[in-house]
Amino acid sequence: MDTQPKLIHKSERTHLTSNFPVYYFGTSHAKVYAVYSISWGGTYILIAAMLEEFSYNYEEEKLFNKNRPVLIPQSVLNGNEKMKEIHTSNFDKDRLTEIVAKSFLNEALGTQLPVGKTTGSKVPKTK
Repeated sequence: MDTQPKLIHKSERTHLTSNFPVYYFGTSHAKVYAVYSISWGGTYILIAAMLEEFSYNYEEEKLFNKNRPVLIPQSVLNGNEKMKEIHTSNFDKDRLTEIVAKSFLNEALGTQLPVGKTTGSKVPKTK
């Protein structure tokens, strides 16, 4: 089974204090994460944050908000979600790409879960 995070949505405009895109990923352990960059005093900071009220069915590629299916991710993924930062790092670039975001998230998750392991979280299955 592929355990790489899957891109759910890329948002150019959000409520976050960032002029950069925000990348939303679903993972095989049923979590949803946002990766984004902010400028702080002339330095760029890369942030990975877990969305606390969302879950993801990895096999079916379905997003859920409080166990309710989300049909249009861009309608709810706008930077206004309840998030918990899990990893930050200085970032020496002025542009964030999907490849960099995914690599950073993998690095962040590597400190939390061994590759290929799941937490046993239950995500609703669709019929």
